[in-house]
Formats: sequence, structure tokens, C-alpha cells
Amino acid sequence: MSQKRPDRILVVDDDPAGCRVLGDVLGQAGWQVDTVTDATAALTLVREGRYGLVIADVDMPGISGTALVTQLARTHPALPALLVSCFPDERTRREARALGVPLVAKPFRDDVLRVVVGHLLGGADAPEAGYVREPARGTRP
Repeated sequence: MSQKRPDRILVVDDDPAGCRVLGDVLGQAGWQVDTVTDATAALTLVREGRYGLVIADVDMPGISGTALVTQLARTHPALPALLVSCFPDERTRREARALGVPLVAKPFRDDVLRVVVGHLLGGADAPEAGYVREPARGTRP
């Protein structure tokens, strides 16, 4: 069985509303959540704090979410990450797979996000690294 990670999550999204939504969903599930709107601030917080997970939006000005996750993989290799994107094109999916990081499409269902985050924090099973998208309504997975 995998070891449980710290329950503190860092959310990085250049859109304050995106930070708020992710923070609310994860906070209601019982996790402690810090949010920042740029990757530079995220790197500082990761150096100073103890996080069990970093969730980063792919498309951010300056340092992108994928560049942030790449840098964290070098400096904090045991720290898991999750990428989220409103526009998960093939290039983004390929980058997430290469990094070994799940990619969740926005908008997402709250329960899907909680399962993936729980898995990354050492809890219940969730999809392996790759693209996670719920089936359209009225269809079967």
C-alpha cells in the first residue's frame, strides 16, 4: 500500500476564479488548500512549505503549468502533480504523459477531481497518468 502524503495542496492557476473553484471543491473534501496565480510564487511556496500535491493549470502566462511541473520534477521528484486545462489538445496530453502526470479537462466533475487527487495523495485508486475526462451525459464510459 502506498504511503499517505501530506493533505496540503497547492493550486496554481492564473485565473483567480479557477483557484477559487479548485480550492472550494478540495477544501470541502477536507484538504487544506493554498492558491497562487503564477508559477514563480508556486516555486517559492513549494521550497518553503510541505505540500502533498501541486495542481497547475496548463495555460498560464510566463511559466506554463507543464514547465512548472517539469521544474518540480527536477527539484522535488517525490512531489506529485496534476495538470488541468480548458483546452487539452493532443500536444498537452502528450506532454502530460511524458511527465507521468494526470491531465484533467476543465470543467470537471467534483467527484472525478476528488478521486484523482485522493489517488495522488496516496488514497483511493484513480486513473493512471494520462488524460482524464468524464463521458458526455447520456453515454457510457
